[in-house]
Amino acid sequence: MNKNSLKLQAYQIVKNKILDCEFPPGTLLTENMLCDMLSLGRTPVRDAVSRLEQEHFVRIFPPKGIVVEDITLADLSDLFEARLIFEPYIISEYGKNIEVSEYREFKSRFPDPAVSSSSNEFFRIMSSLHSLLYQSSQNPYLIQFYDQYRYQEQRLHSLIPISSGQMGGLFNLYQKLIDSCIQNCWDNASDILPAVLKSYRDILFEDALACLKPSRPPAAKKARTYGKNNLKQQAYQIIRQKIINCEYLPGALLNGSLLEEAVPGSQTPVRDALSRLEQEKLVTILPKKGVLVAQLTVGDLKPVYETRLLLEPYVILHYGNKLSEDFYMDMYNNFSAAAPLQPDGSHYTFDDEFHLSLIQAADNSYISQVYEQIHAQTHRVRVLCGNTAENRVTDSMKEHLEIILPCLKKDWDEASAGMADHLTRSRGSVLKNLSQRTFL
Repeated sequence: MNKNSLKLQAYQIVKNKILDCEFPPGTLLTENMLCDMLSLGRTPVRDAVSRLEQEHFVRIFPPKGIVVEDITLADLSDLFEARLIFEPYIISEYGKNIEVSEYREFKSRFPDPAVSSSSNEFFRIMSSLHSLLYQSSQNPYLIQFYDQYRYQEQRLHSLIPISSGQMGGLFNLYQKLIDSCIQNCWDNASDILPAVLKSYRDILFEDALACLKPSRPPAAKKARTYGKNNLKQQAYQIIRQKIINCEYLPGALLNGSLLEEAVPGSQTPVRDALSRLEQEKLVTILPKKGVLVAQLTVGDLKPVYETRLLLEPYVILHYGNKLSEDFYMDMYNNFSAAAPLQPDGSHYTFDDEFHLSLIQAADNSYISQVYEQIHAQTHRVRVLCGNTAENRVTDSMKEHLEIILPCLKKDWDEASAGMADHLTRSRGSVLKNLSQRTFL
């Protein structure tokens, strides 16, 4: 068996044990323990653990060991908040892309809890329906979010026993939802879906109270990074910065010597970094050829702005009040000073700080993870297109002022509408600019 097969084997076995809660949340694992259990050497085990850490299944705490990630009530709340942002939009915009025959099949397969005791089958079909909806969006950021959610859901169902008697109301809501889809009533489906998600969330919360911690202690929110872990992080940051700052252009093929020049020494941290960057859709690893930097096309940017339009107006509406008046006043002064356009690019710094501060105000790790990926792509476009559309940059500064003024007045509806308008205008300008450029 080749090295890649051994790595994949180790990864799948350990991941499945985490998902099935054979390794429950909080379990302390060691490298020696995993090597003995898998009858494998350290290299495939280390690669498997590194990948699981990237996917937020474990945290590595050298020299203590490997800790299986907790699932907390706060995690559960964050997951459903993100789903409530994404899914009503997805079913409204993309539900029509799914054949009516598929909806009819889902309706016929949903087991009625009144006559069936199989909650597992109910949840399996439910998950398949939602997965199909996400796939219909063809938005890689939304699809990746749901894939991550499904893994957490599998762990939850292993931890939390849910009886079929609790699911009668949820079953009825799904019947109404699917009927609306069959009848092409997408506004109605979009209205019903939040009730579906909230009903399911409440069922989980009711049973989770007894077995999940409320939240992680502050000290557990970040794993310490030193030694080999620190080298991995350094390699990741170096290569990532070169990609998002377009030192490595879209479509560039990176070979071993180029990467070794960027990150001298052992290439093990580089391999870990590339695996993580591939997950973030910044590179594609081509075995025996090299590493391809992700292209940047109109098609790539449409889902970026689609996702931003879902997240940022929502965040400013619901969490804008968490940021201080001093913050908004400073931002207002900064954007005012940046117009007309400054040659030092300070307007981009203010832009980043403003948008990232709003995302962080939500204090939702899943929203932050999605935004981190799309922000990297936004930054690449900014670097590539530069200030060629100077009028657009100047307009953008003014639009930020029009967002901030309602924030100072605590008019969050107007601020949210201003954010949506700003992102819509930015999208139009970026897509037009990008369609006229060739980078390689």
